[in-house]
Amino acid sequence: MMKRRSAAVTVLLLAALSSSAQHVWSLEECISTALDRNVTFLRQENAVMIAKAGYSGSVADVFIPTLEAGSTMERPDGDLSLSFCASYSILDGLSKYSALKAEKAALEISVLERESLKDDLSVKVARAYVQLLLSKRLEQDAALDYNSILEQRGKIRKEVDAGKRAPGELYEIESRAATELFEQISAHGKTESDRLTLLEAMGIPYEQDFDICSPEAGNLPDIRQLPGPEEIAMMARQQPRVRKAAATIEKCRAQRTAAIGALLPTLDISYSGAAWHSESLEGGFAGQVKESFTPRLALTLAIPLSGGAGPAVRLQQSRLAMRSVELDNEREAEEVYCMLRALVIEAQVGYGKCIAAETGMKAAAEALRVAQTRMENGVIPMSEYNTARNNYAVARSQWHQARFQYMFGIKILDYYRGLPLTL
Repeated sequence: MMKRRSAAVTVLLLAALSSSAQHVWSLEECISTALDRNVTFLRQENAVMIAKAGYSGSVADVFIPTLEAGSTMERPDGDLSLSFCASYSILDGLSKYSALKAEKAALEISVLERESLKDDLSVKVARAYVQLLLSKRLEQDAALDYNSILEQRGKIRKEVDAGKRAPGELYEIESRAATELFEQISAHGKTESDRLTLLEAMGIPYEQDFDICSPEAGNLPDIRQLPGPEEIAMMARQQPRVRKAAATIEKCRAQRTAAIGALLPTLDISYSGAAWHSESLEGGFAGQVKESFTPRLALTLAIPLSGGAGPAVRLQQSRLAMRSVELDNEREAEEVYCMLRALVIEAQVGYGKCIAAETGMKAAAEALRVAQTRMENGVIPMSEYNTARNNYAVARSQWHQARFQYMFGIKILDYYRGLPLTL
């Protein structure tokens, strides 16, 4: 007997240790994992590195001069000629400078695209996280309701057996218990579905033991903390989507300047030198090279007289592209502003729903308490008690949904304000 008890205690200890060792994921960990595993985001990270390399190459083209060196040897006399040339563009029609500005804008666009993807993925993970929290809470409530109805069923069965109640009331509560069991199973299925949705957003395989942190309820955030129209406009201007559109305009401006530069003069400075060595002459290699060295400094001015229709066509195309990008920028800024404004309106409506749902839930809970007392005393039939339970279940579900939706909206607004996305 003692051995069996010892084995049972060991099993319980192992189960406790296993459950305590299970990792519970926070929202920050879920977002970090999603960013580390999302293929689209990682591909954009690589695009940022490519843009940085392109910008570094443009910087080198602008500030580092061109160097060339060469030599030729002729046999059988053994004559050797040496030459070198270093050149730098003083004025190149602004083409290189414009290319540098375009590459800088392209780098900024790539970085802002990465930030935009990060925001979208973070919000997606946060939405799935909050939905899983809600489903877990509804499943817990469904389990409590089922256990409560089982307890009521036991009491009713004893009273029916004692002849204090009609058998029909036992059948009614049996039907109610089956309904509560159905709701519990459905709630569990919804929880597993939302768990899978979150894991898919994170980019990891399905794990039945995967669990997330459940923050304390706390008080609702004050509705007065919501941003006003001026702050919304400022928030919209700071979003990566809008800043990306502005950077695209800068890139188009640089490309337009480059198109104009093709019609401007160019000025280059070069310094070159040549020397030779012959086996048939005296003086040695160093002496002959020193004596034969001929330096040359040159300034080259090129004025384009006629480049055909190409430069003019490219300039016209750049102007049209510039206008299209400006229109896209206006549309993007308007869409982001409307999105943020919609979040504020949803938060305002959500706060009102929370107050109304909380009032309704408290009233439904009190009505259920009274109905249960009257049913146990035989004053009302089981059908009225079941109606009170249904009303309370609906009111409680509305309260949880309104609360989680309001909290999620507030957190997303804080995130767009530049605050960390936490619960």
